[in-house]
Amino acid sequence: MSSELATLDRQEAQVSGYQLNSGGKRKENPPQLPKVELDGGNPSGFRLFMMALALSLAIYIVALDQTVISPATATITNDFHALQDVGWYASGYLLTSTVLQPFFGRLYGYFSMKLVFIASTAVFEIGSLICALARNSPTFVVGRAIAGIGVAGVYIGVLVIVSVMMPLQRKSLAGGLIGAIYGVGAITGPLIGGALTAEVTWRWCFWLNLPIGAVTLGIISLFLREPHCPQTESIPRRLMSIDWLGIALLHGSVISLLIALQNGGVRDAWGAGVTIAELVVFGVLLLVFMALQVYLGERATVPVRLFKNRTIFAATTHNFAVGATYFSLAYFLPIYFQAVLGTSALGAGIHTLPLIIATIVSIIATTTAVTFVGYVPPFMIFGSTVASIGTGLIHLLSPTTSTSTGKWIGYQIIAGVGLGTTYQLAYVASQTVLSAADVEVGTAIVVFSQTLGGCLFVSISQSIYQNKFLKNLGSVPGVDIPAVIAGGMTTFRSTVPENLLPQVIVASSRALRDAMTPSIALACLAFVSSLFIEWKSTRGHKGVVATAA
Repeated sequence: MSSELATLDRQEAQVSGYQLNSGGKRKENPPQLPKVELDGGNPSGFRLFMMALALSLAIYIVALDQTVISPATATITNDFHALQDVGWYASGYLLTSTVLQPFFGRLYGYFSMKLVFIASTAVFEIGSLICALARNSPTFVVGRAIAGIGVAGVYIGVLVIVSVMMPLQRKSLAGGLIGAIYGVGAITGPLIGGALTAEVTWRWCFWLNLPIGAVTLGIISLFLREPHCPQTESIPRRLMSIDWLGIALLHGSVISLLIALQNGGVRDAWGAGVTIAELVVFGVLLLVFMALQVYLGERATVPVRLFKNRTIFAATTHNFAVGATYFSLAYFLPIYFQAVLGTSALGAGIHTLPLIIATIVSIIATTTAVTFVGYVPPFMIFGSTVASIGTGLIHLLSPTTSTSTGKWIGYQIIAGVGLGTTYQLAYVASQTVLSAADVEVGTAIVVFSQTLGGCLFVSISQSIYQNKFLKNLGSVPGVDIPAVIAGGMTTFRSTVPENLLPQVIVASSRALRDAMTPSIALACLAFVSSLFIEWKSTRGHKGVVATAA
């Protein structure tokens, strides 16, 4: 990747820790990493190749870790006899990788980009190791949560490095390259996960991360050059500028909601005092968090002023809906293929390739097209429209769909084309309106919304599945409901009496269909939000001053 330095407009320049607004008045900013030219110049030659390799490996393991578990989930729940925890395998990971993205956006602005990136990769490696060694479900969930912390830092780090290295007119192309690499990880993830689960053990899905992460750490340590940017603020001052209370409040609110969703209607009744208390805690903590963000202003984890910009608000909403739709489909389709159609873990990974490949090809094609067209909104509108149609068609899947291969392939392709077309574009749209001072935190917020949508709606869909499956099983006479639930998501196919199995499969299929119903509404929300994106050309801006080689 090449880097071009450009000066900012006077109104966007930071001077001695202050930012000049359009009226010429000073407003105090939190400490920021100065935007200055590097001692080492722009990356080129061998160093450019090694940096590109490191960032590629980083994005690859992020994508791999998100999708490799999909075909292994059913087997993991069977091994741990923990169907009730299945939502946490995804949500625990997505929770930390989501909530901490704005936090890492701040860290990359306050501290050494190199050290933050290295630390994030190391944390991800530790989480993967815990998952590989886990002997029970709670330990596995903890490992996934720790890995999610590392992923948040790695993913935001790659985007921030690319954002400050690339001029705006090339960011959509850079986004396409990132999408292509992400796509390789996303495509190979289910295949690798299914093959390892079927032929060796699901634990190798996590052992695999260790050597890839180690190579990434080594390259970054050797080839990422630090900018010559002396800090006037002390480390304690910068640490105090981080919104620690806001991070805790946001974590607490989301965790309370996820617990209520996981247990409601299954372990505890929806009207039970404990469930109501969990929902009340969620609401109170969320309101306090929002009030704190308004009070802190520029020092907030999520600066409220950014949402006064129409494009940022619409892009955040759009990304939330797209992320929720994609992660819900990617998580529950493999379960459908295993539990309803009776495929193996490897077979489920292969069966979901139409969705993943269509998504990735569309990401690459669209980001390349935006580079030439110069405008984002038309592609966002088209993509969300097609995604709405595709998710509606996927809702039609049933136990008899196995006899019509063209349907489950075609439905996934339509949904994948729609989601892929618009998947990266909210990020690109936000770059057309963000000033240089807001790049780190603005990028983190827009990306944060996408994984937040996935985190919440995987859990919501899981809650719908569990409640509907229990209800549907009640209409099957003679079935041992506790045994079915305790066995896991697919074990019932080998434990339920043969004369009852077709009815239990139908019960599971209907529950899965209901679980994927929110995806239709979310895709429609993505369409509505895309209408509010400003039509600003990606060619009309010179870019930001680079802060990394």
